[in-house]
Amino acid sequence: MKLALQQIREGMSVSSASKAFGIPKTTLQDKKFGRHQRLVGAPTILTQDEEKVFTNWIVELGKQGFPVTKE
Repeated sequence: MKLALQQIREGMSVSSASKAFGIPKTTLQDKKFGRHQRLVGAPTILTQDEEKVFTNWIVELGKQGFPVTKE
């Protein structure tokens, strides 16, 4: 993707770059004009740090003989 976008900036047409790199033309156009979204799906409730703490807590409970279930 980066190489294709670099080639487009250097003068290659979007159609040519699409064919040369096997990337859909609309994807390259969206990236070129900044119309792409990075976030997909619903926002998370926990931060990454909170998820790590929670995961470690679950693992530790399991090691101590108290496995966590959905209930």
